[in-house]
Amino acid sequence: MPGERLNAGQVELSMTKKCFVVMGFNQKTDPITARVLDLDKTYKGIIKPAAEAAGFECVRADEIQHSGVIDVPMYQFLQDADLVIADLSTLNPNAFFELGVRYALKRRKTIVIAENGFANPFDTNHIVVRRYQHDGLVLDFEVVESFRAELTELIKAVDEADQDDSPVFQFLGNVEDVDFNKDSVSEAVDEAAYFPLIEQAKSLRSQGKFAEMSAVLEAIRISQGEDVDPYILQQLALAHYKSEHPNKRAALEKAKDVLADLKPEQSLDAETIGLWGAVHKRLAGLDSLDENERTNALDVAIDALYRGFYLLNDYYNGINAAFLLDLRASRFNVDAHEAVADRVQARRLRVRVKEITDKLLSEQVAGESELNRVQNRYWIEATKVEAMFGLGEEAEASALLGRLRSYDGIESWMIDTTVNQLEKLGELL
Repeated sequence: MPGERLNAGQVELSMTKKCFVVMGFNQKTDPITARVLDLDKTYKGIIKPAAEAAGFECVRADEIQHSGVIDVPMYQFLQDADLVIADLSTLNPNAFFELGVRYALKRRKTIVIAENGFANPFDTNHIVVRRYQHDGLVLDFEVVESFRAELTELIKAVDEADQDDSPVFQFLGNVEDVDFNKDSVSEAVDEAAYFPLIEQAKSLRSQGKFAEMSAVLEAIRISQGEDVDPYILQQLALAHYKSEHPNKRAALEKAKDVLADLKPEQSLDAETIGLWGAVHKRLAGLDSLDENERTNALDVAIDALYRGFYLLNDYYNGINAAFLLDLRASRFNVDAHEAVADRVQARRLRVRVKEITDKLLSEQVAGESELNRVQNRYWIEATKVEAMFGLGEEAEASALLGRLRSYDGIESWMIDTTVNQLEKLGELL
């Protein structure tokens, strides 16, 4: 069946034609533009369905069950796959490396794609790169439909053409194809898998079982060693501080230690910056810390969220930074002039956040399903509600919140979260 998971002893795909996808996973930050792209949406919404529509079984590295050593099955797929699609968006070094390996091993049937903002390095200027539009954390529905159809036709054409597309074989015509000793594959790969564990962690998160979630992710972290996926660290930090185990302060300190490996004070990753700010925001609210510790934690939180907003145009960071600026002005600032400065900056942030959310809402909010699209739109509109409320537009904010309550697919906790935040903001203002 298309999309079926691969067991360790089943490295070969079941269908006649195999497509292996080379790309980053989860949300990644483009080092040139500082934009955060959700690459999973590209894979699930465009690449995989396009390949399957063209008659290929499609797999990405995170769908290969393995333990410790992914290298052997990864190299085998790069060698044996009837087609390789490489998405170079965000200049992911692993994707470039794997594309180079594919070009060295296989003379034909490799397709390279990237989002429109991709900056092509000099040595790959001669490679044909098909471009598509990526709006960051969402994909426009019409763009998805259009490029998916285009990619499907391209896959069929490349499959039928049977022409060399590897620059290695094009420029060095006497190079011979390389073949693996496939018997070594089953010896190097065993039964454990990261992907099912990640899915288990996501399921536990949806159930609010954060202590159990942290245990699963900690096991993955230990198994991956020094090359642990940043997504695992981000989710582990989230699980720690949400679990409040064994107590709030200890849980937050654990989350800080996990995020420290991602260098959050220099990071351009919106998720890392947002989590760093969220952890310190909660530390600032702990009565068990003295006044200096709480003030320092609040300063770190504001710096992180403020930086995340202006570097990445991320409305979530922006609205939280505005709230914390008002919090500092109300409860932490001794100097009246500093308090006024914080309130002015908070207002400016809300004006900008309102502009960003208006722009996002004027476009078609994307999601993997209709429910996902509705919930994505909810959070954008809820952020707009908070921005309006903070700007003194209470009547308009109340009217919009009333409409949000009537949306199908909106869970009660989502509304409760928004209402609670508005109550807290009302107390500050």
